[in-house]
Amino acid sequence: MSQNPHANLDTRMLAIARRAAREGIGALSLGEALTAALVLDRGDWLQERGYNIADALDRIGGDWAARIPTVARQFQMELAQARLRFSFEIVPREGDGEGYLLRLLD
Repeated sequence: MSQNPHANLDTRMLAIARRAAREGIGALSLGEALTAALVLDRGDWLQERGYNIADALDRIGGDWAARIPTVARQFQMELAQARLRFSFEIVPREGDGEGYLLRLLD
């Protein structure tokens, strides 16, 4: 039985992306915030932290950078599955302007 040697890293990165999608990047470490921005394709978050894509990839390191495409696809797949199960809307947070609010609808 062959196990994915990157499973733990992918799981950790996916958890970071999920948290950022729910709460924004304000409470994340720099490396986590950059990872979330790359996985979620949020150039505005990179700029907020003073990074471009190349510098962000360099900052998070080769192992993490190599996993970005796989983790981003997994996040998008989860999002698509959630759309099939629930009706929802994603709206920008009011007030501080950071992050989004996910509303599940009946």
